[in-house]
Amino acid sequence: MPHFACFLISITLFSFYLVLYQTVPDIVGVRHDTTSTLSSSTPEGRYEGIEVQTGRLSIDPILYTASSKTWALQGLHYQGYTLDLNFTQTSTVIRVVLRGRKSTLFVEGDNGRPRKPVGEEFTLERRKFHLTVVPSDLYDEHWSQVPYQFESRKLPEQKYMPEVGNGHIATVVNGPDVFMNGLFNGLGPKSSRAKIPSLVAFQLRTKHSKEQLIQETYTLDVRRGTFKEVKVYAEPGMTIEREIFAHRELDRLLVSVVTITRNSTSSGEREDSMLVWIDGLPDTRLLKSSDITFQQTTNNRTTSGIDYSTAVGQTNTPEVPDLGKVLPVALAWSSDVRNVSIEPGSTVTMSSVVAISVLSDDAVTALTAALSMPRGKLIQRHSAKWESYWNSGFIYVDPNENFQLAQAIYGSFYYLLSSLPNEQDPKNRFIGLSPGGLARGADNSDYSGHVFWDQDIWMYPPILSFYPDIARVVVESRTQALAAAKANAVKYGFKGAKYPWESAFSGTETSPWPPSGLYEIHVTADAAFAVRQLVYATDDKVGIIRQLKLDEWAIEVALFWQSRVECSQEADQCSILNVMPPDEYHFPVNDSVYTNYAVRLSLELPAYILSFTGGSHPDLPLWAHTAQRLTYPTSVTPDGRQFHLEFNGFTPGVVHPRSRRNTATVKQADVILLGYPLGMEMSSEMRKADLDVYLPITVHDGPAMTWGMFALGYLELDLPNMAAPLFEKNYDNIVQPFGVWSEDPGGGGALNFLTGMGGFLQAIVNGYGGIRLLEDRVTLHPQPLPHTTTWKLIGYRHLGYQIDIIFDFTRRVMSFQTTAKNSTTHLVLELESEGIYDLSTVGQPFEVHLEKSLIRVFNPTVDALISIPVGKSASHAAFHIFPVIRYAVFVVLICFLLRFLFICKRQLEGFLYSKGESNYRVK
Repeated sequence: MPHFACFLISITLFSFYLVLYQTVPDIVGVRHDTTSTLSSSTPEGRYEGIEVQTGRLSIDPILYTASSKTWALQGLHYQGYTLDLNFTQTSTVIRVVLRGRKSTLFVEGDNGRPRKPVGEEFTLERRKFHLTVVPSDLYDEHWSQVPYQFESRKLPEQKYMPEVGNGHIATVVNGPDVFMNGLFNGLGPKSSRAKIPSLVAFQLRTKHSKEQLIQETYTLDVRRGTFKEVKVYAEPGMTIEREIFAHRELDRLLVSVVTITRNSTSSGEREDSMLVWIDGLPDTRLLKSSDITFQQTTNNRTTSGIDYSTAVGQTNTPEVPDLGKVLPVALAWSSDVRNVSIEPGSTVTMSSVVAISVLSDDAVTALTAALSMPRGKLIQRHSAKWESYWNSGFIYVDPNENFQLAQAIYGSFYYLLSSLPNEQDPKNRFIGLSPGGLARGADNSDYSGHVFWDQDIWMYPPILSFYPDIARVVVESRTQALAAAKANAVKYGFKGAKYPWESAFSGTETSPWPPSGLYEIHVTADAAFAVRQLVYATDDKVGIIRQLKLDEWAIEVALFWQSRVECSQEADQCSILNVMPPDEYHFPVNDSVYTNYAVRLSLELPAYILSFTGGSHPDLPLWAHTAQRLTYPTSVTPDGRQFHLEFNGFTPGVVHPRSRRNTATVKQADVILLGYPLGMEMSSEMRKADLDVYLPITVHDGPAMTWGMFALGYLELDLPNMAAPLFEKNYDNIVQPFGVWSEDPGGGGALNFLTGMGGFLQAIVNGYGGIRLLEDRVTLHPQPLPHTTTWKLIGYRHLGYQIDIIFDFTRRVMSFQTTAKNSTTHLVLELESEGIYDLSTVGQPFEVHLEKSLIRVFNPTVDALISIPVGKSASHAAFHIFPVIRYAVFVVLICFLLRFLFICKRQLEGFLYSKGESNYRVK
């Protein structure tokens, strides 16, 4: 009997082994590929009728046997919803157990039957139907079937319209103006983006009445980088399509294409032609702008006989009067868009192609190149360039699991990339990222197109993770402004280089709020932190240091900080007085803990950079000594936990005399940024105390980027239940239907708020991915995103490697594949359980147990001491503890089974022997 019990225990353990570590299809949790067909068993037979299709869940309730009267499918998960389905021979009842956040569930009959919203319960005839989740409460106007298309039947207010851009030029769709990188008008604080009149913001009009407009759709397709509107009219039938895009490859170009199709007339209907009018085109004989003075337009013709026009101009007011420099702009365009008469059964296609540059010759060259290729080829090259970005760097979430998240990721990447160039432009160097992006910032709105710390701390990190070449261009926007920063330091009475809180074209201070320019000096340390991160991520460190002159740059920044810090020999500590921290509600204050630690990293930066070049500076020891003596004020909570004070004298929940709003609240993420991104070493208890202290006193309707950082901090402490609701607060800042972000929740503040998008993407990569970019390694601590079971980092970049990483929380595995590399460095993956895997082979995927891990350079001296095979392929998995434990358990179970069979054999032989059959042996 004891042996039989051991056998049962063995079988039970073995069953647990199968359940935990083998892949078992499961109807509960629709998380398979879009081509998968799911099934479940019924007492009478099998039911097969659920299929995940693109944008919907198809259900065909078939009862296989006549005896099947009713049956139920409970706990079906689909895109954030949990459903119970009850089937009878005549009907299907859908009951919503758990409703998805900010979305609507629809049921749609087969064969085009009308789509209807599902309330708490919905009953329909037992026939094939489809379920669709629409990520908007305004389901009658806004809907999307795929996450990279933002669709609507109605346009929002103009300020919430999306943009098309390529880092050189950008415009809000249907807006009157186009903006070019670096083109500003206005003196000092009044400097804002100069308005170039748009030649593609026209509208089309027919004699149809509103009742004859039978279909109206607007689609932002971020994978193709296009905005398209389609209007379908009846009696007479006509379809008008208009598509606009800023060419991603040929970045001088802004293109609009119009296609008008007139239906053939039916018998008895008149065959009169129909006129389509073009409204909203400016007078191109002399372009007009309140910011730019244009010369008279000239008309020209290409060698192939195509007519085009050119106009040149310059801004009206220089940013800095002493420089006396106004900025040039040139346009070249060709358009056949006109009022047109459409005959029945005919199609007319028209286009407007505009090239914009700082040089007339450059604009003309770009235009003639575009006119020389077929229209289809022009569009194809644009779409292909966008597609290359999505395929080489992206965060993928299955839209069938979490459509809202998948679409928010697409939108965030699209809007960030739309304001970033493909590469550095020697004719028009990139001047930096503004919180409102390149398509906004006219007339001192949306932060006027100025560059803040937002670029370095919020928008830059996700770009560095996936597009390091573009991240380098972002850093260059700081290094190329070194001369202006040095002049700025002299202006304020300091040495070295002091970056302005707000900058535009000239690199001088352009803040309209004097206290920020005077006190909010942490921006210089933020730029230094971005430089440090770039060096961490770059394989050829010496090359990039010399090309960007980062050694000289880091020295000038350190000189500024040394002249700004005040040190006490008696107390053996240093302070930074009269500053404004990231919490702009309090100033001037002393020893902002965020500012002080960021300054420490800045003072240590020259030594780090010079260690690669072999250079030196006589002040290196002084800077190191100052950095070590900077103070970080702390206090203790009522329950005895130590935490960081925002600044010296700050008391949480108490109005401070330096509070400029007479409030005890904090404007935005501040102290919590010590843990990430700055990476200050502290105990987990202190990290949690910082989060717990500042969460309730941070303004809950403040800037969008804050909540991702709180979520990231709690994830760092393995507190996903605390993190999830904070992470999902990001959705409150996304304005539908086109995914435009607002600075404040509900559509308020600056638009389109790239700062919030950057914080959101960091919350995913560095929060739920747990990724930390450090001096000698990248650490990972993956966790499941809300309402997902699997998610992917496509093309994560480090030291010249491009790596695809998949986190599968169902199977508890993660897979790695180096898809490309431009490096001789040998990278390996090291697991917390001491397994080491080779990453240097391109195209060789492998799976490992899902756990904390790190990516680092292979060290033959140290790694050779580990009796672990390095450089093995997936078929020769490197050692780690979890497979060995599973294998050992399996072997033990087999031993139990063999032992049981052996005992049974002996007992049977004994039984036969007792019956007198002594020669019988069990084989």
